[in-house]
Amino acid sequence: WLKGAIFIKFADFRWLPHSAMSDDLLSCPICCEQLREPKILPKCGHTLCGDCTHRLGSSGHHSAACPLCRTRFRLVDVRPNFTVQAWLREYDGAALPAPGLEAIPGRELVRDQVPVNLKAGRRKNLEFLGVPSQLAAAVAEEDGRIGKRIFLLDNSGSTATYDGKMMFATPSGGFATQACTRWSEIKRMAMDHAEWNARLGTPCEFVLLNPAGPPPIQEGVDFARVDVNRGSVQAQIAALQQMLDMTGPRGATPIAARVHEIGQRVAAESASLASSGQRIILVIITDGVPTDGVLTAGEASLKQARIELARVLRRVMSTLPINAVIRLCTDDENVINFYSDFEKDVELPLDVLDDPVGEAQEIREAGNGWFAYTQEIHRIREGGTFLKILDLLDERRLTPVESALLAQLLLRDEDQSPLPRDPKEFCEEVADIAAEASPVYCMRRRRMVPAVDATGLRVAILGPWAFLVSLIPDFLNPLLVCKTLHSDTIHELPVL
Repeated sequence: WLKGAIFIKFADFRWLPHSAMSDDLLSCPICCEQLREPKILPKCGHTLCGDCTHRLGSSGHHSAACPLCRTRFRLVDVRPNFTVQAWLREYDGAALPAPGLEAIPGRELVRDQVPVNLKAGRRKNLEFLGVPSQLAAAVAEEDGRIGKRIFLLDNSGSTATYDGKMMFATPSGGFATQACTRWSEIKRMAMDHAEWNARLGTPCEFVLLNPAGPPPIQEGVDFARVDVNRGSVQAQIAALQQMLDMTGPRGATPIAARVHEIGQRVAAESASLASSGQRIILVIITDGVPTDGVLTAGEASLKQARIELARVLRRVMSTLPINAVIRLCTDDENVINFYSDFEKDVELPLDVLDDPVGEAQEIREAGNGWFAYTQEIHRIREGGTFLKILDLLDERRLTPVESALLAQLLLRDEDQSPLPRDPKEFCEEVADIAAEASPVYCMRRRRMVPAVDATGLRVAILGPWAFLVSLIPDFLNPLLVCKTLHSDTIHELPVL
């Protein structure tokens, strides 16, 4: 019990709108009935049942506020929560859809016809890469809705700065860090994602921020593609490596201009993407502040750059099937602060990520330090994901149902039955599973640890006060035993 008491910090006692504990982890926080047709709200990420979500839009307005946290969102951006749906199906015993073909027109940005039964292959490949079984299944399911991943690689002059970091796996299962230029870090990240997406079977494209020459851009010089449907994947990855090796840091940072060009490409095929239910993931890997429209240095120019980038991203993300991630490759405080303020101001479902170690620390500060943040989880987030729960990790404390869902994704094996829906029973069973599971390498603690801290999870699901109350019997039992022994000793004393 002492370990549990030490675990609870001041931050654990912050007021939470979801602190009322239900007897069912899969109940709607509004109507308290079992979640039916669960919907996920786009900004805050809270999950409500379909009926409660429908009532939010019954006033006829185009926007509404989340009943839990009052965050406003556009009704058209509400999406089904497929991960919670899958969890519900397991309890209800509903059969999964039979294998078949997803009808996808064969256009450049739209993924070709993909057999649904290949999802099992994607899942196995993710498990091979070190992703937990249930999380691999969820990612494989969501990844089928991605038409293409486009990585915009910053090769501006500032990427020659020697403060980058490359991470290498060690024989012991951990990771070592090597100092390098920012451009070397970006190159390594591009190659890692090329191999990752090749195993997933997700088409991806790598575009240089500053092309080698005037338009039109040339494949193998200014951009490279990796797609299992285009022939030898290894040859395509080798061509990407050659393009990156031939490129050096140069030029400015015209991020807004390149995002605008990518938006024009997507607009030309937006109808096909919409009809196939697919979206484009845009990953911007950069080390600097955009220079679009900036003529002079200073605070006014930074504000102008932020306004221009926000204008372009807001337009392409609100009118086109595009999700965006910004991955920073710098320790420059000015750049980090710029994008932190940008993420708050832009009012879009945009994720700005740091390196794995920095991101793990932010997740802990958000109140979600009860699980081990691994390199594999970070890579999934870097590449953009429709699993909203992964986007929320560094934004706010997860709700009890979100914490329970994440714990299942990290711990359950493929052949294990669903964990109990009662919160206390759930926590007890997770503690048993976590104790037997293989340890993983945590990027924050820089060592092998259990995938889930059972004590921290109890606090996340039951709340700090309920957790402390649950410790009282463990604290009092030794005292009661001592009292009983003392009483027995008194009764056994001889009468004088």
